[in-house]
Amino acid sequence: MIKIKKILTLTLTFTLLLQIIFLVPQKILGDASQDFNIVDINVWSSAGTAKIYPGSKRVELKVETVYLNGTSAENVVGHLNITFDGFSFSYGSSAYSQAQLLNGSIAKEVNLGTHVTFEYLLDISDDLSPGSYNLIFSLNITYVKEASLTYEVHQNELTIEVSPYPQISLRVVDAYFSPAAYPGSVDTSLYMILENNGDSTIRAAHFNITLPEGFTVKNPRASTGLVNKGDRFTLTFTEVSIPLNVQIEAYNVTVYADFSAQTDDSVSYSNSTSFTVPVMVESPPPEEPIMVANVNTLYNGEPAPLLQSARGVVLRVYLINRLPDTISTIIVNAILPEEITVRGISGTYINGMGPGGTCFVDLTVDVDPEMEIGRHNCSLNVTYLRIASGSSFLMSQTLRFQINVESRHSIIDDNSAIEIVDVRWYEGSVGPYTYGAHLIVLVRNVYIDGLHGAVLELDLPEGIYNSVDNSSRAKATPLSVQLQLSQPLQAQDLAEILNAFLNAQIASPAQVYGRGDILTFMFSLNLFDIANQTYTFEGRLYYIDAWGGNREIQLTVPVTMLGRTEYIQIIMDSSISVRSRYVNTSLTLINCGSAPVYDAYIVVSPYQTTPILIASPAVNYIKKISPQESCQIPLNLAYNPLGFYSQTGGAASITYGPVPFMVSIIYRDISGYSRTFNNSVTVTVEPFIELSIKNIRATGKNASSTVTGIIINYGSTVARCVETQLKIGETEQSSFIGDVDPGSEIAFRIDINKYNETAVLTLKYLNAFNEEETKEINVSITLQEETPSTTPETEQWPLERWIIVAGVIVFLAVSTLIIYRMMKKTKLQTNQ
Repeated sequence: MIKIKKILTLTLTFTLLLQIIFLVPQKILGDASQDFNIVDINVWSSAGTAKIYPGSKRVELKVETVYLNGTSAENVVGHLNITFDGFSFSYGSSAYSQAQLLNGSIAKEVNLGTHVTFEYLLDISDDLSPGSYNLIFSLNITYVKEASLTYEVHQNELTIEVSPYPQISLRVVDAYFSPAAYPGSVDTSLYMILENNGDSTIRAAHFNITLPEGFTVKNPRASTGLVNKGDRFTLTFTEVSIPLNVQIEAYNVTVYADFSAQTDDSVSYSNSTSFTVPVMVESPPPEEPIMVANVNTLYNGEPAPLLQSARGVVLRVYLINRLPDTISTIIVNAILPEEITVRGISGTYINGMGPGGTCFVDLTVDVDPEMEIGRHNCSLNVTYLRIASGSSFLMSQTLRFQINVESRHSIIDDNSAIEIVDVRWYEGSVGPYTYGAHLIVLVRNVYIDGLHGAVLELDLPEGIYNSVDNSSRAKATPLSVQLQLSQPLQAQDLAEILNAFLNAQIASPAQVYGRGDILTFMFSLNLFDIANQTYTFEGRLYYIDAWGGNREIQLTVPVTMLGRTEYIQIIMDSSISVRSRYVNTSLTLINCGSAPVYDAYIVVSPYQTTPILIASPAVNYIKKISPQESCQIPLNLAYNPLGFYSQTGGAASITYGPVPFMVSIIYRDISGYSRTFNNSVTVTVEPFIELSIKNIRATGKNASSTVTGIIINYGSTVARCVETQLKIGETEQSSFIGDVDPGSEIAFRIDINKYNETAVLTLKYLNAFNEEETKEINVSITLQEETPSTTPETEQWPLERWIIVAGVIVFLAVSTLIIYRMMKKTKLQTNQ
């Protein structure tokens, strides 16, 4: 019996030892005996780039190994141990990683030659300095082989390069003053177009500028918000003043900038820089905006001749502002012949002139008795402040005019008896290869009494011909209507007005023109290969005087060719491809005419009432477009998911395809007249899908989770067979949504029998080409604690209810007793 007990004891002990041997994992040391061999170690940022920075989060450390044993291994887990300060495991991750196949799935069984990876997420400390760090880490691989739990330890040295934060780099695309800056300009604005060509995203930036000596700026600071890599933005510094004595050249503006930036893997940092930007101070335009309209002689406020020995006579010089800008603060200095003494200068010129306005200068003079009879040259030197688009700058101009000194006994010379008042093209401005242009010549009768039967003949220079017979000579008689020149002509009114002039009756030969009358002549001319310059037309005015004599006066008619705007070509960027909600493109304008275009406003608007594409900015401004010059306007096209246009002949609506835009150009020609030009361009919207999820709400309990939200299609075509999939660990749950039309939204809900703090929500759908596309987002799930159910307390009856019950019981008892007695009494009586 004792021997049997000993044998059983030994057997039991041996069995326990075997169990302990199989349960304790076997440690394999030495490369020769290790089943796994490390092939490669990679470190990537959360953005998938090789650069990491101080403060980088969720840096991926991937260790690739190969299994070298012929016996399969299961439940392979890698435990990573890093003891270097500044490197730690990210929130939500750990030092343990299940072996994964190269396709990303969990390796449930590993065979000979199989490559598996162990992936870990690390955080880099903000306090870590940039540089190279050698990390000693140990990887403990645990696995089951032949029903035995085995592990092996791999120690390796890994060098991790922590890069310094990227420097902010800005490229100056353009810098200019608008309105243009001239010496003495005030209240202009400085615009800078900058491009973020660095390696970081600018979250916010503040700029401060320092101008050259003598320049002043009221608002030297500007700021901008989010600027992605490659994007452009514009800074505006207002109320800049330019010194009067500066040179016409480029000046450097120093820009200081402080940035709040973000790397590709969302690490925020601060930076600052400074750079210089050249800007140009231009010379004032060589134009003469003020014109002498007329000169009158007044004595005691009444018209009078300018005679020898005159005292206190007023020469009233009328001025016209031909520009579309305001002129103010005019200063006048008169230069007259030495025989004329200026006693005073007055007039309305002190108040300046609005666009197209007039004023006059009164010169109170005394005339020397010995002054020569006839016409004399005079001039006014004027200095004025021109205001253009809110900016002011000084300009000066010399205005020349003539006066005629008379004597009661003098005999007129015919050449001074008339004068050219104005010569202009009725179309505003003309240029080479203009056919049927109408030249208007206004002649004033200065001294001739009883002038009638007038004919004006002009000898035309080479390249200009009479449109009636293509000859080089043209004749015209005065018109019976007066020309209205007080307002600029509009293109739509030109034909009607010209028709009125062409159909106007020629003035009667018997019509008499007295002193001061205006004779209006109109010539129809063909202009061929001519230059933009002033031509001199030699002419003769034939007329009959008051005594019936034939007279002839030689005239010199100056005619200015300013050029014309023939056609403005509009070209849309040919490389544009609208496949997303926002697309950057450009619009190119080419002035195909022979004259510049000024103050051009370009309006880009869609044709349909519910546009598919909307251009921004819708209105652009260009100060000047020279002849044959091309200007490029940046545009941002925004796709409207609710936009459509109806199909011709049907009720179906289309949300992509060719989209036309109307481009209207409102500008002023070189004569200052307002013009309008319309054209169109077409942009093709390709079918694309852009799904977005909003109002995501993710809640969970200990063993279940629920995710709800709304899916919106911002694209141009239907997202078909939309399916949502929620994945927590190895557990997945899908929900079929269906088709989502452009601009529509649909709600979804997914319930899954598992809870975790994070989950992956995947959208799957078919695009217009029947290709499956996916979109993944990480979802944080909020835990909702379950409230324990409580047993409701038994409701206590109130005292009143107990009183009523007691009363009822007493009533029933008394009634029963009374009935019983009555029945007993009745029974006794019956028995007797």
